[in-house]
Amino acid sequence: MVDAVASLSIDNDASPLGKITISAGYVVSPSTHTPGLEQLLSEADLYLYEATLAGKARLAGSTEKQNQAC
Repeated sequence: MVDAVASLSIDNDASPLGKITISAGYVVSPSTHTPGLEQLLSEADLYLYEATLAGKARLAGSTEKQNQAC
């Protein structure tokens, strides 16, 4: 998704990169562990914050394997 938006190459004069970019956070939940929607959104939001802190056009999240340890 981050690359798809970047590939559109939409001008953005307010950005230091000169183009529209996005950052995103994600969580992958294994089928054996189904947390509630609120928990998934909260975790994804934390990863979005992490991606945003890392800079423009970033993606951050957890994998199913990482979540199985929880």
